[in-house]
Amino acid sequence: MPAKKKTPNARQSGLKKYRERISAEKRADVLKAARTLFAQQGFPNTGMAEIARLANVSSATMYKKFPSKEDLMQTVIMECEFEGAHVADTFLLTTLLANPSFAPRILDAKTDAAHMATRVLARVRNKLELG
Repeated sequence: MPAKKKTPNARQSGLKKYRERISAEKRADVLKAARTLFAQQGFPNTGMAEIARLANVSSATMYKKFPSKEDLMQTVIMECEFEGAHVADTFLLTTLLANPSFAPRILDAKTDAAHMATRVLARVRNKLELG
């Protein structure tokens, strides 16, 4: 029995899946790089170009996935929260310690990340009070 030939639709489907996988990998690399640099240097001291270099992606790719540094930070906070309370607590505290002036900027935002950050800080405050 002869081997089946791939139809153009099958090739397009395979290419689409490949592109989606590569896009997801680049997004994950950007989030990992941002998380590392925000925690080490603080939010205001970290540039998008620096994150792109560490993630090994172009600046155009960065801005296609995250239109602003604030959007990127919000996504990082939400990803940390999804990983677990202890991850979000550690990340946010490390970031705030690297640059305390960041706190009002993120907490005053009207975003899901700001609400998560508020919850994280409340959990940390409760832990400190309980001792």
